[in-house]
Amino acid sequence: MQTKRGAGKNYLSAFSDAGRTSRIYWLVSLLAVLLMMALIYWFSAQNADTSSGLSGGICMKLVRFADRIFGLGMDRESIRHFAELIETPLRKCSHFLEYLLLGVSVETHISIAETIFSAGREPGEDSGRVRRIIFFSTLFCMLYACSDEFHQIFVPGRACRAADVLIDTAGALTGAVIANRIKTRIKTYHR
Repeated sequence: MQTKRGAGKNYLSAFSDAGRTSRIYWLVSLLAVLLMMALIYWFSAQNADTSSGLSGGICMKLVRFADRIFGLGMDRESIRHFAELIETPLRKCSHFLEYLLLGVSVETHISIAETIFSAGREPGEDSGRVRRIIFFSTLFCMLYACSDEFHQIFVPGRACRAADVLIDTAGALTGAVIANRIKTRIKTYHR
């Protein structure tokens, strides 16, 4: 079956012709994407009390740890007060970090898939290819962030926030760029 790719092969034959290592990388990267998506979904499916309890508990532990390390001698009320102060920034950082990891895994998966399915073209790391991969990785993550926020409408006590989508998208873009830069450094090092 002829395709426009110039390789004279369809996607299935391109995948079967790829080396075993490439197919394993493709599968592992797909599993990483699905795992991150499931983890994000699980966090979003928690009702407001459970989610707040989790982030509030982490904040309390962080403040207690800082109190011990720096010998601040804070009382329980001060620890609770500072934990409440850092809870919102911690939650926003968590959004960013979740989607940074999703961006890394999606960019990696798309890069591997693009390498496998472009087997008839000349190899190269042209800037158009890099920009395309980063763009589609970020777009996929942004659409998932939108669906995630929509999902939260149906979770008791949770809400849909455009600001969270922006934070998620920024995290995904950062992750995609980081993944690409790491790959570029590795390839440069191995030359």
